[in-house]
Amino acid sequence: MPHLSLDARLPHDLAALATDPRFALKDGRFHEVAVDTTTQAVTMVIYCGDLQVGYRRLSLSFDGAMIVPDDLQRLADAIGAEFRANHWHQRRTVTEIRRQEVDVLPDGRYALRLRLWPFYKFAIEFSGFSIVSVPMSARGPVRAGRFTVDGT
Repeated sequence: MPHLSLDARLPHDLAALATDPRFALKDGRFHEVAVDTTTQAVTMVIYCGDLQVGYRRLSLSFDGAMIVPDDLQRLADAIGAEFRANHWHQRRTVTEIRRQEVDVLPDGRYALRLRLWPFYKFAIEFSGFSIVSVPMSARGPVRAGRFTVDGT
């Protein structure tokens, strides 16, 4: 991960997501994303890691959260997409995370911005955050992520 100047207002878990190589989301694959519009909660489960830091299943929970832009159908399409791979050793591939950014917003809330491959980018703006990391022995399955919305 690139060296950044870290905002001192970031909570410990969020600062770790921004700087700790074990929590690098680059090349991560979505297992599940759940949005609850009534409680303003977002939960993401992502398979990520590499041979150097090990593979992990990260569960990210966001409170007081909203997705920006507010196009849940397009986000669902991106997370659930599968593609034919152009490589001889793979039959298919799925959407992956290409870049993550963590920021403090002017109102004191936080933002996690994600750029996805091969298309789409979005942010989660939120007031509370937690992360749970579970080690895995391998990268995780190559399958499209699940996307659910409750409370609409």
